[in-house]
Amino acid sequence: MKRFTLITISVSVLVSAALLLALVRPSIQQPDVQEVFAMDMAEPLFEKALQASATSTGPMEYVIISPTGTHSYAPNTIWRKRFLAEPILHFGEISAHIPVLMYHKIEKQKPQNSRVSRLMTVSPAHFEKQMQELVDLGYTTITPTQVELALKGGILPKKPIVITFDDGHRSQYTYAYPILRRLGLRATFFIVTNYIDRPAYMTRRMIQDMQDAGVATIGSHTIDHHGLNDLSLVRQQSELADSKKILEDMFGKPVTTFAYPYGIHNAEVITQTKAAGYASAYSCYLGTTQGALSKYELRRIRVNDGEPMKELLDYFEKN
Repeated sequence: MKRFTLITISVSVLVSAALLLALVRPSIQQPDVQEVFAMDMAEPLFEKALQASATSTGPMEYVIISPTGTHSYAPNTIWRKRFLAEPILHFGEISAHIPVLMYHKIEKQKPQNSRVSRLMTVSPAHFEKQMQELVDLGYTTITPTQVELALKGGILPKKPIVITFDDGHRSQYTYAYPILRRLGLRATFFIVTNYIDRPAYMTRRMIQDMQDAGVATIGSHTIDHHGLNDLSLVRQQSELADSKKILEDMFGKPVTTFAYPYGIHNAEVITQTKAAGYASAYSCYLGTTQGALSKYELRRIRVNDGEPMKELLDYFEKN
C-alpha cells in the first residue's frame, strides 16, 4: 500500500513538473546574424564559390569552416542546419508549417558587387525558374494576413508559402513583378519609406501598380533601415509607427506586417512593434515553423541564387 502511494505521488509530481515546464515559455538561443555572414564570407574559397554560382544553374555551394579551421565546399543544406532556429512552442500554442522565402535584389550578378550584395542577389533567370518550380510543386502563395489568421486557428490552403522582398529595390519591379504576375503568384514587399523614388529603388507608382494588380501586399521595413536595437525609444517608435502611416497614406490600405532591418530586434523592439499596430513581424531567424506566440519573430529562408526549390523545401519538411 505504501509503495502504491509512493508511485502515485511520484507520477503526480512528474506530471505537475511537465505541465509547469510546458506553461513556461523557454528562451531559445538564436544564431548571430553576423556569424552567418562571417561563415559565408570565409576566405579564400568564398570568392570562388560566388563566381561559380553566378554562372551555374545548379544550387549554390557554401564554404564551411570545420571545427579544426579547415575550409571545404558543402551543399547549402549543411550550412543551414547549423543555423536552424525553429521556435520552441508553448503548451497548446497554435502553430503551422509555412515556408517564408526572403529575397532582396533580382538582377544579374555583377563582378563589382560586394560579397554581401551577391549573397542578397538572385538572377532573373534563376528567380523565374524558382517561381515556376513552386507552381509545378503545387504551392499556393499566401499573404501575411492569412498567416495571422492561421495562427488563430484559421484554415490554410494546401502547401502554403509566403514570398517576401525586402528594401524595395527597383529590380523587384523590373524583373520579379512580371514573373509573379504571369504565374499568378502573390508576394509581400517590405518597403523602406525613405528609399521610395530614389535611384535603384521603386517609385511610388511602381509599388502602386503591383498592389493594383493584386500581386503585392505592402509591409513596412522602417523609414531609414536602421537596426532598431540601437535607437532611442522615441526613434524606435517613429521608425515603426511613422513608416506604417506613410505607407497607408500612400497606398490606401492598412499595413499590418513588418520586417526588422537586418533581422535585428529584442524584447523592447517587439513591444514597440506591437504598440505601433502591427499584427505580425518577420525576422531573419531560419525556419518554417510559425507559432502564435512568436508571430513577431516569424521565420524566413533567404533564397540563394540558382537554388532549386524542391531541394530547399524538402529539407525543411524533414527538419
